[in-house]
Amino acid sequence: MSRSRLNSWVRGSEIELDISLEDWPKFIYTDGTGYRRQDSTQGEVWLVLVKSFSGKVDVVKVYVDRSRGVGREIKSRIGEERLRGCVLLSGGEPEIEDNLLVEGMEHQRCQWHSWKDLGCMLWAEEMSKEEKGVITQELNKLTIALPFEEKAADERDKDGIKKRLREVKAFLEEMVAFLKSKGYLKASGYLERAGKKLFTYVELWLEKSIQVGKAISIMRRTMREIAR
Repeated sequence: MSRSRLNSWVRGSEIELDISLEDWPKFIYTDGTGYRRQDSTQGEVWLVLVKSFSGKVDVVKVYVDRSRGVGREIKSRIGEERLRGCVLLSGGEPEIEDNLLVEGMEHQRCQWHSWKDLGCMLWAEEMSKEEKGVITQELNKLTIALPFEEKAADERDKDGIKKRLREVKAFLEEMVAFLKSKGYLKASGYLERAGKKLFTYVELWLEKSIQVGKAISIMRRTMREIAR
């Protein structure tokens, strides 16, 4: 059938996809995007995707024109106890991270969102074009992916990977200090906060052999179709 016909069927339905509380803990993906209404005004779509560690998608929840309360509602429906041990992958939205994260829950910040938002902050700072170019070039060192495979890390390789991870984190701290010394407080503050959760995917892979993505590209593709 055509996509437009499927779209019309979904819009006309009253389907409610509830959250199943079987087989926890899980991955919880969240992200939001804008969409254009029929009257040409801008609306907002939030998507929540819940997957088991095996990769099976269990829940898809869509919120339309609801920018507040999403994180609290997810926590209320799932319950704090079941959230312990889950892994949240998000784009850095305070509404989600401040209200959904609980003690014992892991968090991976989407690297694509982080570099994009940091780039916007850097270009908004009052610095020369040459300095922006140097800083951007240096930050590219942080985007080099650490070794990550679709299997558990070999014990013989773990020390080398941990050493590489320490080097990347040390460089990130140096960049934060450099930006602060130049007076670029918004950019340095953002990088310092985001940096604490940028490499959870490597740590979980090393410690628990859990395979977590470092970006939520699956959400971007899905949201485009939902907004359409």
